[in-house]
Amino acid sequence: MSKAKFRSRKIDFKRPLPVYRASELPDLDDASVLQRTSQLVETGVEKEEEEEHHLQAVISAAQAAASGTGNDKVAPLYIPTPDASRSVANYHEVYRKSFSRPTSYIRFSATVEDSMGCPYCMDEDDTAWLNQFNKSLKSSQKVPDDVFEATLWQFEQLTCDMVFQSVDDIPAFASLEQRAQEKGIAFHSQAKPLYDYWRTKKEEMELRPLMPTLKFEELGRTTDSDPYVCFRRREVKPLRKTRRTDAHSLEKLRKMHLELESARTLLEMVARREKMRKESLVLEQIIFKQKCTVLEQRRALNHPRDENDELF
Repeated sequence: MSKAKFRSRKIDFKRPLPVYRASELPDLDDASVLQRTSQLVETGVEKEEEEEHHLQAVISAAQAAASGTGNDKVAPLYIPTPDASRSVANYHEVYRKSFSRPTSYIRFSATVEDSMGCPYCMDEDDTAWLNQFNKSLKSSQKVPDDVFEATLWQFEQLTCDMVFQSVDDIPAFASLEQRAQEKGIAFHSQAKPLYDYWRTKKEEMELRPLMPTLKFEELGRTTDSDPYVCFRRREVKPLRKTRRTDAHSLEKLRKMHLELESARTLLEMVARREKMRKESLVLEQIIFKQKCTVLEQRRALNHPRDENDELF
């Protein structure tokens, strides 16, 4: 007899269904046989988690209680869950009650870079150098880790738009300080020694940014063997042209030519119509002015106006 499955699977028409005889099925009335066989119930968890100790203990205890073979004095087993009944001491300090829900959506215009703070994180070399540097300073002059990271990140921000070909291209500290004042960035009092360390580290990293960035494909260099290059340029393969493709393209060009010719003819006719309409309006204006002149002459000569006069 094949082993009973713990989880029922969907019926697939590509797989034959096994047919069992009554003698091949386990005796469901025998509790000992039922405990030795795999469970035929849904556990609601992933297959990899079905062998978890607490889950198996709870299932076994539930089956023993259902069959009447369990000990009544044993406390019922449960899957352990985190205790969420205790109260937080500073809850009212963290969550304020004065919040009023606005009628519209809450809008936040700051970028992710502005909200996340300083993205630079110290490594082992930075920690060793900073500890050695702080030993020579007084307790009030020591540079904290956050200030160290923020200062190095300020140097990176001030030089992010510069291209360095050699170490000599890195601007001096006075130049960076002047540029920081123009942008409203304030340096720490110990920024000069930190600048020297940043310059040395920049040289060790071959003038690359201190923060890890995506590696792009460089022009003139073969990077096919480098798996860390992102956004490779797509190779444009020439399409094979056949006579059928040429005939189809020629038919499209002919159709487009006829449509453009029809549009051009239509525009010419519209322009001719508008030109004739303009000339007609000019003639009507001239005739009206001449009629007004004749009417003034008749009034001056006291010539009576006839109702059947075709002039008006």
